[in-house]
Amino acid sequence: ILAVDTAPITSDMQLEAEIASHATRLRKHISRNAVLVSIIEANYGGWVQSSRIAHLLENHGPALHVTCDKKQENRRPGIYTTWEIKERMRHELQRMLRENRICLFSEVASTRVGDVVELAKQLKRCEYVYKASTTSATVERKRMITGKVNGQNDDMAIALMLLSYWSAHFINVNGKCATRL
Repeated sequence: ILAVDTAPITSDMQLEAEIASHATRLRKHISRNAVLVSIIEANYGGWVQSSRIAHLLENHGPALHVTCDKKQENRRPGIYTTWEIKERMRHELQRMLRENRICLFSEVASTRVGDVVELAKQLKRCEYVYKASTTSATVERKRMITGKVNGQNDDMAIALMLLSYWSAHFINVNGKCATRL
């Protein structure tokens, strides 16, 4: 892990500034010509927000963007985190942690003191919750993983889960899950 950042984004200008700051710090550790691979969660802003973030990243050097679109003509950047995918992400992260395949760079780039500590807290806070799901005929209980216990944030934990799951998937399919905008 080269960089860890969190920021409550309230405007397009702030989004642009945060991405520029993050990309600049990343580029201090890697070549300007190295390809950044983005894994952008599209749950809240949809494909429009994901495309905007992808475009902003490309202003800072070459980039590829993971996508869930299977058809070539629809390849838009961004992925959705359904409860099924969150469970797969959790499993992949646990496996990678057990195998010591995830490590922090000795000089993690972060704009806020304590982001690495916060990441650890969020990972420890993740737990299963049960949520009622109604269909037309039945009521079922779905098991979901979340770190949003007592209203707390889990964005950094989800980001690490996204990284572990999608990077393994991206590598396993030999780049077929990424698209260049």
